Amino acid sequence: MRIRRIIAISILMVSSAFLAPDARAASTSPAPEDNLIYDGERIVIRQDGTVSLQVRSLYVATSEGIEVYRARVNEPLKKIGSQKDVSGFAASKSGSEVFAVSARKGDLSVIDTASQRPSRFSSLGKNASALLLSPDERFIYVSDSTEDKIDVLDVGTQEVVRTFRTGSWPFDMAVTSDGHYLWVSNSLDETVQKLNTKDGEEEAIITSVASPRGIVLSKDNSELFVVDSNNGKVIVFKTEGNKVTDTIKVGELPQAIDISRDGRMILVLNRGSGTVSLIDVAEKKVTAQIQVGERPTDVALTPEGDKAYVANELSASVSVLDLQEKKVIEYLPTDVAPKAIAISTPERESKSQT
Repeated sequence: MRIRRIIAISILMVSSAFLAPDARAASTSPAPEDNLIYDGERIVIRQDGTVSLQVRSLYVATSEGIEVYRARVNEPLKKIGSQKDVSGFAASKSGSEVFAVSARKGDLSVIDTASQRPSRFSSLGKNASALLLSPDERFIYVSDSTEDKIDVLDVGTQEVVRTFRTGSWPFDMAVTSDGHYLWVSNSLDETVQKLNTKDGEEEAIITSVASPRGIVLSKDNSELFVVDSNNGKVIVFKTEGNKVTDTIKVGELPQAIDISRDGRMILVLNRGSGTVSLIDVAEKKVTAQIQVGERPTDVALTPEGDKAYVANELSASVSVLDLQEKKVIEYLPTDVAPKAIAISTPERESKSQT
């Protein structure tokens, strides 16, 4: 550990020594307080002379702003107070950018993960709620719950290029791995739509879910998992023909859902019971119910699938879950009402772990 400390200090001192005074002032990226660089982290010296530390970052959106943590050690890095009431995140695969949508402002912002500085990306409706990057990261899908629509933004031009009409109150989205189809859950009219991403035309509709909320696709796109909130279960559909194949009982008032990168595990957040249900995708069985905080609202998984971070809205905390031991190993206190959460991993680290 002492060697790592010496190496880290040496790199920072040498890189800083070669910077002009104004370049040193511009280098405002968070530096490690303990002068350590952990596995998967790196110092980047850009052509303009600015220096930044690239780390795996955890972003937690509260009513007071975005709290940024150094996820390897769960230490606070920065608070972005200008970004209030963020309702959704989307992280780029490279780990260089995180997009954030604010329902109150109606703005879509992009955060540079090296400097942790946000900038305005696009102006949207004031009820924009969820967002999703296309697999090729050329487009961002942003749902507007009160206008019953999804805006499609071109990442390159930062402009809305298409608008898809949805059912009443679109809640969640899932896109196929080839990017050709977008599934949308509409919570008020109790439907789940399959839309063609070229023109937004409805290819199929599911009407057999009483209160659809979160949705995820299996890694091969053959199965769709839909949260039925009022009935406390997850319904599994075959995407070919949209027939129900399984029903999985979870906790009370489930809402958010996510799937591990390897596609073997699904996590369901139960707002009513304050628990997380772990589902074995192959067996279609709940393998554990983990007690977290009050009203869990969003979850982010590490690329390795060994840990999950759960935002607890009423507890003002984030629960850190060890998914192998199936238990909470740490609680991170936050500002009021954490609602959205995301992990951004540097490209070098993420490629080495896939």
